[in-house]
Amino acid sequence: MSLFELCKNLTIELHRLMMQDPEEKCAAIQKAADDIRDQSDGPWYQLTEEEQQAIREFSGELYKKEEIEMKAVKGRFGWHPCDYETYLKLKVIKKRFWETVYAAARYERWHNKFPHNRKGKEPEKYCPLIGNRVWGWLPKDEFGYKKYGKIPSNMDQKLLDLFEQARRPLATEAEVTPFASSQMAIINDMFQKVESWFAENQKAA
Repeated sequence: MSLFELCKNLTIELHRLMMQDPEEKCAAIQKAADDIRDQSDGPWYQLTEEEQQAIREFSGELYKKEEIEMKAVKGRFGWHPCDYETYLKLKVIKKRFWETVYAAARYERWHNKFPHNRKGKEPEKYCPLIGNRVWGWLPKDEFGYKKYGKIPSNMDQKLLDLFEQARRPLATEAEVTPFASSQMAIINDMFQKVESWFAENQKAA
């Protein structure tokens, strides 16, 4: 079995666990889900970027087939599309995104120099799971002009957009579009993988 097929099978097994009735979930099920995520960590890092994206899309399709109706959450200043715990996860994801962007820029500046011009030691490696940016058109500036530059990948941009939605309360429940269960699954999966990577690599450093 290839690493891609292994990750795909683990994704199906994780989906089966996460789709159980929330009221019936217990510590044993959560532990089983964490064990599956741990099993997928090693193979995941060995996949190509294209294979990782294919797994993410496959996971999204699984959750689309069994969407659970989510509800808006009442906060102190208004209504939100998710609970506070999910907001905190998105906040961490955004923090890790910009940490990775800056780390990747440091490495590229160092790597693009001739060997005899490089000063200091090689910068620390950066997280391959987030912070990927591609060349494209940036939003218009205050004068209405568009610039060509580096923009977040589709997945990263979606997560950043979800963070902005989560942090801005709306006046009434009717104005809020709650996050879909497939979006919640993507947030939880990305949070788990990114934090595992940073915990492992910061410990090694």
